[in-house]
Amino acid sequence: MAQTTVTKKQFVIEYFGEGEKSGGTYTYSGLKHTASAGDIHLAACAVNDLQSKAAKKIYMAVTSELSE
Repeated sequence: MAQTTVTKKQFVIEYFGEGEKSGGTYTYSGLKHTASAGDIHLAACAVNDLQSKAAKKIYMAVTSELSE
């Protein structure tokens, strides 16, 4: 039976663009792979509070490995 092992977690914040411009993206990859979704969301919100632009999306990207 195949098993999934999480190898990396990161959070991504996508920002709204100003005027005709598309927004930017901030990605942080220094998270421990054991970090909970709540901890990642809290950290993403804290980073967003320090930015001058409003966030459009905040989400977690998870990289995992399949093995038998």
